[in-house]
Amino acid sequence: MKDCKAHSSYVKKKIMICLMIFFAMNGMVQAQVEHLPIIHPVYHFLEHCEAKGLLPHYSLSALPLQRGEVQTALRMIRVSETELSAYERDVLSHFERELLPEKRINTTLFESSMPMNDSLQLLFDGLFTDREKALYLQKDSLVTFFASPLLSLESAQRTNDSSTSMLTGQAGLRLHGTLRGNVGFFLQMTNGALLSGDRSLALDDPRLRQNIKFAVYKSDFDFTESHIRYDNDWFYASIGRESRSLGSGFNHHQFLGRNAPPLDALMIGARTKTFEYRYTHASLLSLPQDPSGQIILPGQINSTGSDKFMPAKTLVMHRAAFRPSWGEISVWESVIYQNRTFDLAYLNPLSFLKSVEHSLRDRDNSAMGCDVTIRPMKNLILKGAYLLDDLIFSKIGTDYWSNKSAFSFGTMYVFPAMNLSIEYARVQPYTYSHFNVQNSMTSDGSLITSSLRPNSDEISCGASIFHGHRYPIRLLIAYQRHGANETASINGRDTILVNHGANALQAKRPFDSESAPFLGGILEEAFRAQIMGGYEIVRGLHVQGLYALRSQAGNLTHYLQASLRFEDF
Repeated sequence: MKDCKAHSSYVKKKIMICLMIFFAMNGMVQAQVEHLPIIHPVYHFLEHCEAKGLLPHYSLSALPLQRGEVQTALRMIRVSETELSAYERDVLSHFERELLPEKRINTTLFESSMPMNDSLQLLFDGLFTDREKALYLQKDSLVTFFASPLLSLESAQRTNDSSTSMLTGQAGLRLHGTLRGNVGFFLQMTNGALLSGDRSLALDDPRLRQNIKFAVYKSDFDFTESHIRYDNDWFYASIGRESRSLGSGFNHHQFLGRNAPPLDALMIGARTKTFEYRYTHASLLSLPQDPSGQIILPGQINSTGSDKFMPAKTLVMHRAAFRPSWGEISVWESVIYQNRTFDLAYLNPLSFLKSVEHSLRDRDNSAMGCDVTIRPMKNLILKGAYLLDDLIFSKIGTDYWSNKSAFSFGTMYVFPAMNLSIEYARVQPYTYSHFNVQNSMTSDGSLITSSLRPNSDEISCGASIFHGHRYPIRLLIAYQRHGANETASINGRDTILVNHGANALQAKRPFDSESAPFLGGILEEAFRAQIMGGYEIVRGLHVQGLYALRSQAGNLTHYLQASLRFEDF
């Protein structure tokens, strides 16, 4: 009799949760339309639950997602909570209290109008509680609005033949919300400085290395990301500058990688439960040219200033994704063109870009590809992606230089509160490059694709342990190979003597060999192992730590990093 009552209670609870999800998906509960930044730790948990088979018709191949999409995913996982371990349920509860409006309890600096808002003030009793903290919150029939402070202190130490250390600090503000349930907005701005230590160590961070104020002017650094998104039933449109990733994978995303500079893009799309089509028109940053027209490569002096000319550089992309319950299959095509502001031929969201590029006298850099996510059984997921840059059919199976491609494939198996993954990625020689260096798959000289350079491969093993808190313990072991070009210093400038297709900013020259065997050139091997994790002291305030070991060319480097942050950014 007791078992029947328990079963009846469970069925009622499941029906109530299903109804809540149904109403949320059909507009009865106002969803948050703005995007959730890709730095947010909830994505690690969603990837874990995706592999468990708890998120049918769901995809993490194109990030960031809308906050409303993440909220729906968390509610779907709660429906299947019996399939979660106690640790996984604790992690789910952490993210529910933060991201689900019906479970948030807030404390603010200024008087706010959010439901479930308590009387605690942020700077007094509320500062050291597990309530959500903000400067100001508002929720009414017109707008849902959040204003939150961003603060961080980060220290790092690198040890090889000698030891260096550094300390940086950042402060900023994040504003985000939704108007009338259809228009999402997001603005994040931060400013920081090197407080002490070695600037060269700080430049190990790709974001600081790409920051002109810090890397070139040796000053402070600032960052901003923002977007506006309109969403109405099956149609959406957005414009903004965001960090993005695109492509199915674990550590490698074959079209837009996580280390790429934030992308300024206009995007329109259409979607249903099982299909999505997206058109993207994005602005990239070309390489500067001096008054004589000479291109200034990264690392050279005098790369900034009013006398430098930088031709307009644009990325266009079409992507169609099919999402059955067992995964996702997507196909995409892209073209990069420069030295003209807008080309009407590429503004059409329904066209075949490769044929259009040919009709425009073959000046531009086109590519195409696909990515696949397959969940053949619960607790197992397979991910793979393929990028085709160029291909000569008659030369397939040879080392012909123009057969340019990149691919990755991997698998993840999920245990209770833990997952293990293995992934292999490879980039053929000359991939991402173009005869016109301004058309290379780069922005401001940095690859927008995966972190692997041309003529490289990597095998990596990873693990994530969800121990009941917001941040999992993550481990990574990777072995990478790269076939480098043969260079020499001539008149104080590095010059390529033998080109093996190892640099995206150096295409094949007329006198270079037509044969480009994979890993030809100077073989560089690197091994790295790292462990990272974090702990939330009170809601919003957390510490993060990372230890990495790297071995290359007989040199062993230890890297230790620790940070204290308020909010993730």
